[in-house]
Amino acid sequence: MKIVVFFAFMFSFNLLANTSLKQVIWSDVEEGQSLQLNEVIVFQPGPKILENEWVTITEAGALALPGAALFYIEASRWNCQDNHATADLILMTPKNSPSSTQNEVGIDYNEDCNIGIYIEAKDINQPGIFKGDF
Repeated sequence: MKIVVFFAFMFSFNLLANTSLKQVIWSDVEEGQSLQLNEVIVFQPGPKILENEWVTITEAGALALPGAALFYIEASRWNCQDNHATADLILMTPKNSPSSTQNEVGIDYNEDCNIGIYIEAKDINQPGIFKGDF
C-alpha cells in the first residue's frame, strides 16, 4: 500500500512540475539555462528528439552574416544516445506561433548532441520551441 501511495505522489508531483513550465519566447533564451523542448523535432534521416526532453543552452546570440539578421541558439541534449549523429538543416514552425506571422526557424543537428537553431531577427519576440519555469 505504501508503494502505491508513493508512486501516486511521485506521478502527481511530476505532473504538477511539468504543467508549471510555460512556453519561452526566443528573446528570453540565455546561455546556461536548462529548458525543456515544447515539441518533437524529427530529422529525415537522423534523430528524433522528443517533446519534454531537457536541454542546456550552450550558446545564444546574434549571428553576423552579410545580408541576414539572424539569432542563433545552440542547445545540448541531456539524454543523448549517439554522439556522432548529425542531420542537415530542416525548417519548422514552432507550435503556438501566431498564424498571422510566418515564424519558421531552421534547425540542424551536430555532433556531440547539439541542436542548432536559427531564428530571423523579426521573430525574436515570438514563441519558441522551449518551455521553462520563469
